[in-house]
Amino acid sequence: MLQKAVEVKQGDTPEALQRRIMEEAEWKILPEAVRLFCDGRITVENNKVYIKGE
Repeated sequence: MLQKAVEVKQGDTPEALQRRIMEEAEWKILPEAVRLFCDGRITVENNKVYIKGE
């Protein structure tokens, strides 16, 4: 599964939270998703995404 929880800290501004989401999750998950796609391991069935081999 390509998801990651990111902590929301007291006093976070929308900008600070957005930056933390990008740094801790998106920038790490996106390259993995691209690799899986290029390797032909992603399929979509009935509007659901499946990763082969998991």
